[in-house]
Amino acid sequence: MRLRPSVGTPSGERVPGHAVAFVLLTFVIALAAYGPVVATDRGWVNASVPGELAIVGVFSPAIAALVLRARTDGPDGVRWFFAGLTDGRFPTRWWAVNLLLPPLSVALLYGAFLALGGEFVLAERARTFLDAGWTVVLVAPITALVVVAISFGEEAGWRGYLLPALQTRMGALSASLLLGVVWFAWHVPLVFLPESQNAAFPLPLWGVSIVASAVVYTWLFNNTGGSVLAATMLHAGYNFWGPLVSLHPAQTGSPLSASLITGFDVVLAAVLVLAFGAATLRARQRRGGVASTPADD
Repeated sequence: MRLRPSVGTPSGERVPGHAVAFVLLTFVIALAAYGPVVATDRGWVNASVPGELAIVGVFSPAIAALVLRARTDGPDGVRWFFAGLTDGRFPTRWWAVNLLLPPLSVALLYGAFLALGGEFVLAERARTFLDAGWTVVLVAPITALVVVAISFGEEAGWRGYLLPALQTRMGALSASLLLGVVWFAWHVPLVFLPESQNAAFPLPLWGVSIVASAVVYTWLFNNTGGSVLAATMLHAGYNFWGPLVSLHPAQTGSPLSASLITGFDVVLAAVLVLAFGAATLRARQRRGGVASTPADD
C-alpha cells in the first residue's frame, strides 16, 4: 500500500490545496510546541514548561500528515500512514544506497575536514559508545531506534505527504526545491531552542544545504517507488553517523565544516539532477526495448 510518486506534469502550476493545508498545519503544531519552550527559557513568560514539549514540534510533519490522511481517507488513511514505516519492497541496490550513502558521506566529509587542517576532536556520541564498553551492543541499537523514530516523524510528512502532492503539479526538481524551502523554514525555530547547536551553522549555508538535501531525498523516494521507509532510513542514517564525528560547526567552531557540508550537498544534488533528469529524478530501465521506471515494476 505505497503511494507512487507522481511525475512528468508541467511545472509552474498552482500548488494543490491539500499541500498548503499540510504546510500550515505542520507549522501551527511546531510553533505551538516550540513557542512555550522558547518563551520560558528566555524568561518572556513566568511559567514552567518542560523542554520535552519540543519533541511534539519535531513530530509535527507526521502529526499533520496523519490528521489529514484520517480526515480524507478515514481508517484506510491511518493504515496507509503507519504502513509507510514497514514497506521495504524496493530493489536491493536501493537498500545498499540507503544504508551506505550516509556513513560514506560522513567519512568523506570528515576526511576532507581533517585534510584541510581541521582539528580532530572525539565526538560526544563516539565517546558515549566507547565508555559503554560491552553494553554498546545495547546502547547503539537503542540509539538507532530512537533516531529512526524521530526521522519518521519528519519523513512521514515531508516525503510521505508533501512531496507526492507537489509532484502531481510539477517536476521532481521544482517540487524538491519548493519542499526544501519549506523544510528549511520549519527548521529555523530550532535555532532558538535551549541548548540547540543549530545556531552555530550559518543560516544561509544551512538553508542551501537543506534545499540541496531535499533533491537527494526526492531522488531516493522516486527510485524506490515512493517508499517512506527509504527516506526515513536515509534521514536516520545521517542522524546516526553524523554525530559520531565532530563535524558540525557547533563542535568544530570552524566555518570550514559548514562550507564542506553545504558544498557536498550541492554537488551531490547537481550530479543527481544531471544523471537522472530534473523532470523525474528517476532511473529509466529498458525491458525488451520498452522503457520503464522503478515505479512501474
